[in-house]
Amino acid sequence: ESGTDIASQIELTSSGGIALTDIPQEASAAFTRIYLTTPGGDLFYRQTDLPMGLSSFTLVTHQKGKHLETMFAEPLSAASLLCYNFGVLYAAGEDGYIRYSLPLRPGLTRPMDCYFPKLGQEIKIMLPHPAGGIFVVADQTYFLSGTKPEDMQVRMVYPHSGVRGTGAMVPASILGIEFPGEAPVWFSDNGLVVGLPDGNILPLMERKVAVGTYLEGATLYREDEGIRSIVSSLQSELSTNRLQTSDSMSMEIR
Repeated sequence: ESGTDIASQIELTSSGGIALTDIPQEASAAFTRIYLTTPGGDLFYRQTDLPMGLSSFTLVTHQKGKHLETMFAEPLSAASLLCYNFGVLYAAGEDGYIRYSLPLRPGLTRPMDCYFPKLGQEIKIMLPHPAGGIFVVADQTYFLSGTKPEDMQVRMVYPHSGVRGTGAMVPASILGIEFPGEAPVWFSDNGLVVGLPDGNILPLMERKVAVGTYLEGATLYREDEGIRSIVSSLQSELSTNRLQTSDSMSMEIR
């Protein structure tokens, strides 16, 4: 169901019904749904579904159908990052804002209401936690706590940024976390980290491995012949310092 514009107000001077003419036609739609309030009311009720091609119709009775839930809703704008949690789709745009959909309507939003304050010039990672809340990595790492966006509280939980594209969901059991599901992981400025159910951050590599500066990357969880791994592929800075040497090692532990 699409969103609606401002409703038309009609003053009836006699009984007999309401004649609708020039009903808009939309090629991509199957029906036009008509909503109507009770006399002097402000709550809209579904009356009927008119097939496309029918441009006029007369309402002669009032039906108490389902309530109108999409008034003033518009399609959710394009975004560079998406995540879905507890029936709501969250979309992070290149302008640094996070917008969200109406509950259980991932394609619709109310632009004037459904957004969070700007968290940074660039949002690099956005991952939900199955227990509730969303981790957002911008100039620093933030946690939006809660399951309903209108009630969420924003707090900074880790004073570091991260590498764009490295977010992934992995089984919490392989990380030693007592949670029956998956946990969000990503590559931060200090290496791989885990988002915990309470919004805190668990660094896996901090004080153990010195990591470089990376522009973007990707992370995946892999199981092969009983070996479970979290693998990150990272792209370094465009300019390479030729005075720096590096080394790498690959091993399997059975």
